[in-house]
Amino acid sequence: MGPRDMAPAGSTKFPRLDTPRLWMREFGPADLNRLAEMLSNPQVMRFMPGGRPVPRERAAAALHNIGREWQERGYGRWAVVPKVESTLIGWCGLGHIPELDEIEVLYLFDQPYWGRGYATEAARASVRYGFETLKLERIIALAVPENIGSRRVMEKLGMTYERACHLWDLDL
Repeated sequence: MGPRDMAPAGSTKFPRLDTPRLWMREFGPADLNRLAEMLSNPQVMRFMPGGRPVPRERAAAALHNIGREWQERGYGRWAVVPKVESTLIGWCGLGHIPELDEIEVLYLFDQPYWGRGYATEAARASVRYGFETLKLERIIALAVPENIGSRRVMEKLGMTYERACHLWDLDL
């Protein structure tokens, strides 16, 4: 079994990542209001599976699933907080895609924080964690072709286009 299948031995403490401008920390119940606010924004959700805002109950379920992912796999999404503001602005981390049996770097940020390089900074830290700590051999990224911002993040990470696929009713 590899990193896709189980948490690393002794992974009882949630890892915290520190970048020059960001803290990447565990999500907690206090994050629900901000997360629900972000996930209710049509622009934030435009390129996500489903393509539309989600209700607060789905945000609460997302928080639960994020915690479960860390417990089961030893990796997942971090809450991303700028050091200068101390408020949740999005998530970033690693996720398993069962349909492809791949690990993806994924990110979602609230609209006022787009274009500031936060997604690239957080994604770079997530990828480094995947390769250096988890010893992954491969990490992929997926984006809707029209999501130019996400594609730019991938390019800045040094990723190269491999192929198109269709998942979650999306061409990626």
